[in-house]
Amino acid sequence: MKKIIFTPLVLIILIISPSAQAQSKNIDLEVNPAVIFLSVRPGQKITHTITLKQNGNIGLSVIPNIVDFQSDGKTGNPILTDSTDANFITIQNPDKKIGQPFNLEPGSSTKIVFNIQPPDDLLEKEYTLSLLFRAQPLSGPSSSESTITSAVIGSNLILHVAADTIPKSKLEVGKLFISQFVDSFRPIKYQLLIENKGENAGPIDGHIKIYNWRNEEVRQDQLAPDLVLSNSTRLARFLIEGKEKTDNASYSADFSYAAPFLLGPYVFEVTLNDPQKNIEDAYVFRHSIFAFPFSIIIIIFIIIF
Repeated sequence: MKKIIFTPLVLIILIISPSAQAQSKNIDLEVNPAVIFLSVRPGQKITHTITLKQNGNIGLSVIPNIVDFQSDGKTGNPILTDSTDANFITIQNPDKKIGQPFNLEPGSSTKIVFNIQPPDDLLEKEYTLSLLFRAQPLSGPSSSESTITSAVIGSNLILHVAADTIPKSKLEVGKLFISQFVDSFRPIKYQLLIENKGENAGPIDGHIKIYNWRNEEVRQDQLAPDLVLSNSTRLARFLIEGKEKTDNASYSADFSYAAPFLLGPYVFEVTLNDPQKNIEDAYVFRHSIFAFPFSIIIIIFIIIF
């Protein structure tokens, strides 16, 4: 049985992030790429290279490992297990082995080449793996002065094993979290859960529009290109106005629309583009809510009665 581990590792499942970095006391380690998608046929052999860069000022002992991960279903943060069934992945470097430590000197970097060769009879599916590197100082203060720290950093590998290696993600709206009735003087707040019913992970590519009772578009938000794993869900995010696209903190999953006075029906239209860019195959979801000045009615009721 696989044990689930909740961890604050710097493992980023965002296609907008090219590398990940782990920083702890005496440790500053960087891995690139932070996430990658690969396809391989059963029986085929491919290689995948990861670069580890040591930005700290003391030598490190680093132990590589491979574990499975799954999404938390909301933020995209990975939940790690403590093992994997992907025993068809090995390290090609003659001086490095999975589970065995190697040294990394200050200011140095190393390239680790992974051999990926699934057997002919392997179950065809998408494997979500974390290539982990646990580091701790080679030397440091005595234990009486300080506790020696360690840090773990990882690179996420999303591996599609199948005879047909064409990506087959299928993103839909899982749920729109919104009140069916809203007050005319309050903003409309909502969250959008995206579900991937396909065989492969895929990025969110689309937008959400709001139309008023005159069928006029009053708001549009482009959705962030966040990754949704196969048979998983994730809250869609949008770029906060005035923020930089390259900063992860610039995105929010808490949508809001405000106007001086809201009245009548409002239609929320979500469009998710087809992965193959076929316009006619775009997914469209619509949901209506109703705005009414409930607060005024309540005040009048209180005054009268």
